[in-house]
Amino acid sequence: MMSIKHLITSLIFIYYSAIARTNDHVATAFLITAVQQRQQQSINWHHECSSLPMDDPRVEPRVTYKIESVPLPLGITLEDMDMLDSSYGVAVVGICQGGNAAKSNANVFSNIKTNKDKVSDKCICIRDKIVSINGNPCHDKSFDYVVDLISKSDTDKITLEIGRIDGHTVVNYDDGVCISAKPGENYGFLAKKCNVHIDYECRSGSCQTCMKVLEFPNKRNVKGEKEEMSIAGNEKDTSESASIHSRFIFHCVGKVPRGYDWLHVLRGSSAQR
Repeated sequence: MMSIKHLITSLIFIYYSAIARTNDHVATAFLITAVQQRQQQSINWHHECSSLPMDDPRVEPRVTYKIESVPLPLGITLEDMDMLDSSYGVAVVGICQGGNAAKSNANVFSNIKTNKDKVSDKCICIRDKIVSINGNPCHDKSFDYVVDLISKSDTDKITLEIGRIDGHTVVNYDDGVCISAKPGENYGFLAKKCNVHIDYECRSGSCQTCMKVLEFPNKRNVKGEKEEMSIAGNEKDTSESASIHSRFIFHCVGKVPRGYDWLHVLRGSSAQR
């Protein structure tokens, strides 16, 4: 016959065994939930940082522009807009710094700055869709088809027709790397998409490490008016002959404003601390 001591010992053992099993189930459930959350975060991050346009390929309408006499090689990276359905066409997902596309963009922006009466969108941007090459329609063609059209060109220059999402703003870095941006997008995110290095520290706009000068070609200063840019006590007065409006932005917290066709980031204009 089991003694009372043995009985109590057995009950205690059963009790703690039950607790252990319960804790195992709780820990397992917690682990599964944590893994699921991490997987969802990974999916969200991948969607946000994907090289494809943000840009759901079904986003329309797109405004078309023709860029003539772009030298080969273009110096751009292309990609299918939908990996499962090539009928959505091909988009520009990268522009090589110093490449012919970047040089062409830099020339366009230089002409804009010297011609005060006209602003042109005839540039090649990351997120643009390739509509035609040398007059050959390819808006619904695959990556291989588009690359063949470019590589089999009879001349050393080609004419591109690109489609840009309506209402987007061209954000141009001073080396000609341009991206089609939606108003409200963060400058730091756009710089990353353009493979442009920006130094950061606080990520809150306090340290001024990521501060750059942003020019507004659509916004002209009144003749003889001095423009002032003041951020946290740092001021800069432009000369009276300045014509393009400019101000400081922080890449960590700054966002693309509405109502502008072009924005030009001067990368070498960080604040001196």
